[in-house]
Amino acid sequence: MLGVLINVITVIIGSSIGLLFKKGIPQQVSHAAMVGLGACTLYIGISGSLSGENTLILIASVVLGGLVLLAGLVSPVMSTGAINEMTCAGSILIIMIGTNLMGMTRIKMADYLPAILFAAILYNLIP
Repeated sequence: MLGVLINVITVIIGSSIGLLFKKGIPQQVSHAAMVGLGACTLYIGISGSLSGENTLILIASVVLGGLVLLAGLVSPVMSTGAINEMTCAGSILIIMIGTNLMGMTRIKMADYLPAILFAAILYNLIP
């Protein structure tokens, strides 16, 4: 709980400072900060994507990510392994967000969100 409060306070302080000095920050510095945030996001995504156990499950879940499932279909198949695969697929999406932040790609991320759900389903279907 203390961590959440500290996070909220630092976000509020950082946002306030950003609003006050937004016009005073040169475009070049702002761009460099976004590239730095994108690189950090890539690191988080890459390190998380290495936690998967089966690469085929990851590939299949990303390919099928454009389809939508109801949450009720997923709840019976939740297990530690399924959650690990969901983490792996989610980490790939984080990598995609990082490349978007760095200006390398313009991926519509919402199209791929169902990949996280498919990872859990495929984990239970593929032995």
